[in-house]
Amino acid sequence: MQNSATVLAKTLLAGAVAAALQACGSSDPAAASPDASEPKSVLHLRSEISLARPVSGGSAKVLSGSAIVASGTIYDNGNLALDTTALTAQAARQLRIEAQGCADQANALSCALLSAIVNPDDASTITGVNVRSTLVDRLVRLKGMQQAAAEQRVSNYLMLDASTTSQQMVDQNLFSPARFVSDNWLAAQSKGLSLDQQIGQLVDSIAADATLQRQYKPLLMIAPIVATIGIELVKGALGKIGGEAMGSVLSKIGLNTEAANHAAVMNELKGIASQLSAMSQQLSTIESAVKQTMAKVEEVSKKVDDVAQQQRALRLLTQTSQLLALVEKVKRAYWDLQNLPQVSATQQAAEVKRLLAVIESIQGDRAQISAALNGTPGNSSMVATMVDFQFPKVAVPDYSKEVFLNQKTLKSMSDFVQYYDNVNLMAYYLIMEFYNYADPASAAQSCPETLSSGVSYTLQCMRYQELKQARAEYITQGPQETLPVPSMFVNVYQGYTAMPWVLYPAGDFTYQSINGATPDAGSFLARQIYPNLTAQQQSEVTAIANWDYMKPVFWSGMFARPAGSGGSQAKVLKDVAIASGAPTETFYTASLNLAAWVRTTDSGPQAFNRVSTTTGSLDVDQNKNPRTTEDAKLIVLGQFKSRAVMERYLGKVIAARFTSLN
Repeated sequence: MQNSATVLAKTLLAGAVAAALQACGSSDPAAASPDASEPKSVLHLRSEISLARPVSGGSAKVLSGSAIVASGTIYDNGNLALDTTALTAQAARQLRIEAQGCADQANALSCALLSAIVNPDDASTITGVNVRSTLVDRLVRLKGMQQAAAEQRVSNYLMLDASTTSQQMVDQNLFSPARFVSDNWLAAQSKGLSLDQQIGQLVDSIAADATLQRQYKPLLMIAPIVATIGIELVKGALGKIGGEAMGSVLSKIGLNTEAANHAAVMNELKGIASQLSAMSQQLSTIESAVKQTMAKVEEVSKKVDDVAQQQRALRLLTQTSQLLALVEKVKRAYWDLQNLPQVSATQQAAEVKRLLAVIESIQGDRAQISAALNGTPGNSSMVATMVDFQFPKVAVPDYSKEVFLNQKTLKSMSDFVQYYDNVNLMAYYLIMEFYNYADPASAAQSCPETLSSGVSYTLQCMRYQELKQARAEYITQGPQETLPVPSMFVNVYQGYTAMPWVLYPAGDFTYQSINGATPDAGSFLARQIYPNLTAQQQSEVTAIANWDYMKPVFWSGMFARPAGSGGSQAKVLKDVAIASGAPTETFYTASLNLAAWVRTTDSGPQAFNRVSTTTGSLDVDQNKNPRTTEDAKLIVLGQFKSRAVMERYLGKVIAARFTSLN
């Protein structure tokens, strides 16, 4: 959740990126000492410190130039909260956080000094101190680079989007801190260096070569929308369902600040603290992916010539920006709550009072996220707006253009819904804490899953039902599950007037095994597909659609209908599909070549030729009869059986486009 307000603002507001980077670029440790006559203020800093995983325990310090202006102990979950000494505006512009982290606590050589620049405008948000922020800080501090340039240099090295800052969480498929630390620790050991020295050498290399990039093979980890830890937290806060400690952090700390009871209370809250942290981490894993999607939306709003698409982008930007203040308030309050048990006993009572005031304001705005996701009279669903933007339904369908839904495009939809759902769950959990503090007796009462008319229920119970009902609607707007095989994808005609095809690259085959209409489709599939799938995948695949092997005739226009035939069509077939989002790996055999069967102008058995989609040339002599048995890739296709199955994999909003389905 690092530095979310600044990052999202940069995403949503057109001029904010340049302005923010300009403001950051003046960090200079050698700046002149501040004038003692200038007004001073104390800054409350929140931070998350990690080296592949959260750094537990140990000390951290905040520096302004070379002067230490705050120091303290890192919480068990890697979080840190510090108040600086009174700082002038000039001193605040030189802030940095430093803390040591170790890949292996038993090996001092696996440790590194982690650091991050704290920009004054970001002091109220959460600063991430990790390997990416360390690379940026060292480039600025040791190599004399401006911060904006250092951010771009690090992003380029890690092969991330140029606008990605070190304070922005990124999808683990794009950058995995654990793999980065592991790789560099192994490299350090092979050279007889410490991890810190290895990072130092890496900084030297990045500073010396602006084009240097780390070859990093992305992964594709997709977590479908499910009943998360968040809904269990909210449910548990109703009372006996989750144990007496659930949802009672504020009340237990606020009523037990005496030293004699403090240790017992802290021990009782350990379990809930770990679950609160798990919820924060869950949000962090998808936050950056959503922000990157929104960055693309903003770019479209400014650069695309299509007026209708610009309007869709602007509508989506407006809807998400309206939630920005509430989202940031919820995340900060939740962060403070999860770390409250680790605040000193003498300060806890005051912190509880402050948090209660913040949560009370959240209680008044609680319906905003649900309303935005589901839509209200006169205001379209934010999820529907996202679908309209990513997969527009045009007034006049152009059948030469098609949409390809694959794991990555469906993941962006799933992440979008999951992100706001997680923030919503955090908000309602905070509200449960507020109610349980105000009325401890009600906190002990259980709440039925279904409310009966004429019965009086606690506020906790009413709010839980409110959340559950709203969530039952918006959670299904996005994909519920991912397609069972990563290389599987869905082919949709632009106008959504025909049922979509589900395509799955089943493997290699020979011409003779697919000649004409033989062999029997059932036996062919049993031999070609099932041995490559797990039992669960076999079940999933057969449940999605009525499958058939790819008959040659389908190749003549499955992906596009360009002019020409034969080789030129086969070449365009692959290029258009990949450009539109179909997985690249679908189109390669072991020899890095897909041979597509295409229809020629001839008739009869010789009307189909095996054509390379890489070169566009015939792989088989058209006049040779019988043809050779060279390998080609088989793509199996089928269609969804019902709208319910489509909603499961594509989401309710997308599935609703296909009016011909029952």
